[in-house]
Amino acid sequence: MKHLLYLSLSLLIAFSAHADDDDEMGEVVEKVEEVNNLRESLVKAVPENPTGKTFKAVCAPVGKKAKSIAKEEGWNFKQVSHKYRNPNNKAQGLELEAIQKMQKDQSLMGYWIEKGNERHYFRRITVRKDCLACHGPKNQRPEFVTKKYPKDKAYGFKQGDLRGLYHVWYNK
Repeated sequence: MKHLLYLSLSLLIAFSAHADDDDEMGEVVEKVEEVNNLRESLVKAVPENPTGKTFKAVCAPVGKKAKSIAKEEGWNFKQVSHKYRNPNNKAQGLELEAIQKMQKDQSLMGYWIEKGNERHYFRRITVRKDCLACHGPKNQRPEFVTKKYPKDKAYGFKQGDLRGLYHVWYNK
């Protein structure tokens, strides 16, 4: 009888821990989608000839939202790319692996991995038509981009391309 009680208690604890994991993972996906939806709604406002003010109105709020969520939830939350504009957003390690995986499988929107005691979520960022005003042909980038980012690599995209990804990770 004592063994049955321990087994029942162990199963209850394991089930509760699993449910908590699922809840947190669901929360991560929900918050990442919130950030991506913000990006997609703001990019619709990009004019034909964007300026530095456009960047502040469209791109900056997305990064600020991600940072705010990370602070509030206690997660790490980054936007990264293999073709980055800001060197702080250069994809590395697991992020490069995720980009390669998503380049091979264009239908893959996001996935989870566990590495050591960390859980990582990667979600695709797709180039929209309006993104091309700043991320299209190299010779058509706005002046504010070429001046602020002389080592810019975030150009040459086409609509539907993998622009980069959102990466959220936290300790299990």
